[in-house]
Formats: sequence, C-alpha cells, structure tokens
Amino acid sequence: MRKYTSAPHPFVLEPPLGQRRQYEPGERLDFGMTLVGRAVDYLPHFIYSFHQLGKMGLGKDKGRFDLEKVAYSPVLKDMPVKVLYKGDGKMLEKPPSPAKWSEIAKGKPPDKVTLSFLTPARIKYKGSFANDLDFHILLRNLLRRASLLAYFHCGFKLDDYNFSGLIEQAKQIRTSKSNLYWHDWTRWSNRQRTRMKMGGVKGEITYEGDLSPFWSYIRLGEYVHVGKGSSFGLGRYEVKITAVKRKKP
Repeated sequence: MRKYTSAPHPFVLEPPLGQRRQYEPGERLDFGMTLVGRAVDYLPHFIYSFHQLGKMGLGKDKGRFDLEKVAYSPVLKDMPVKVLYKGDGKMLEKPPSPAKWSEIAKGKPPDKVTLSFLTPARIKYKGSFANDLDFHILLRNLLRRASLLAYFHCGFKLDDYNFSGLIEQAKQIRTSKSNLYWHDWTRWSNRQRTRMKMGGVKGEITYEGDLSPFWSYIRLGEYVHVGKGSSFGLGRYEVKITAVKRKKP
C-alpha cells in the first residue's frame, strides 16, 4: 500500500451529466456503472443493492424508486446493447465476457489527443489540487489508479519499476491547447448530514507528442476515471483523437 491508506473501490458510478438534481414521480433516472475485475462476479449483489436503495430512498428527501432494467453496454461500439435484467421479471441473464484492457486500448496511438473532462477532476500534485494538467501530472494519477485496481481487484501486479521512466517521458508531451477551468461542485452527505465541496477541473485539454507509451493508460482512464472521487463519477473524461502526421527524421 505504501503511502495509500485504502484500496480503491472496484466500481465506477456515472450519474447523468448536467445540473439536474430533482426528479418528479414517474420520471426516469438513467445512470452508468463500470465493474472492475472480480467485481464483475458480484453483479447480482449490485442489482440487489439498487433494489434495496430504491426502497430506502435516494437523496436528501429519501425519494423512493423502482429498478426498471439493467443493460450491458459493450466496449466495442459495433456490438448491440444487451438487456440483462428487468425489474418486473426479477431474472438476470448471463452477462457477456468482461472487456479486456487490450480491447479498450487497441488501435494505433495518435500524436495528438484531446481529453474532454465531463465531470470535475480532483487531481492532486505535491499536496494541492491541480488547476491545470501538465501531462506528467495526469499520467502519475492514471498509473497509480491502474496499478491499485490491477493489484487488488484483477489479481495481477503491474510492473511499476518503469513508472519513474514513464513519468520522465511524459514530461516531453506538450500541452498545445487548454480550456480547463475550475468547477465548484457540492454533494450532500447523508452520513455527515452536510454538504461537501468536491470541486475540480472541467473542460478540454489537448496533448501532442509520442503518446504510444501512455496510450493504454489514457484509454483505460475513460472507463475507470481519474483523481479523487472516481468511484462516484468524478474525473470522467472522453478521448477525442486528432490524427497528426509525424515528421520524417
């Protein structure tokens, strides 16, 4: 564990984007969830937990709900979405095989990539939350998150002996454009009975350079997010690829 006090959660919740915080009776709330490693085997327990949460109530005023359905969204975009569970039937179909990291990261790495942060990214560097993201700062957090998830939930240890070398290489990646801004966000904590400030950076940032050594980590981050609060939706980003021709030596 070194300096880390706890293992990361093996799931990532993705609430709907936008500022909406109130739902009227009869309206539907759609959200995503990614399960990592061994957590895939516990899908029935997650479904049961959401059923129980619906009975207990969600949010400050304990709004109750019914779980309508659970669908599997494949990593490969040309595959159809598959409904695994319907609340009225209480029957769970066998889910497809979990996506592999190699499937997520396949494809030729570009020389230029834009990351669009859809939810606040709370990324710490040297004890403070970063307002801007040099590439090596982002990579440090991706390496840490990937290695901890792999070790605790996937049954293998990443070769972190070369992490320092990767970080040095990452310092050569340029930021060609940045529209990042700080976004203050609060959430209600039922446990502490108070609102908690959870601000972070949002917007877009574009990196240029030889991204091939880091490509698998960038792609993985789309699914597992990056920074603090990742398990309940913070640090979510999308990758936008811009092809750039490499200059001949």
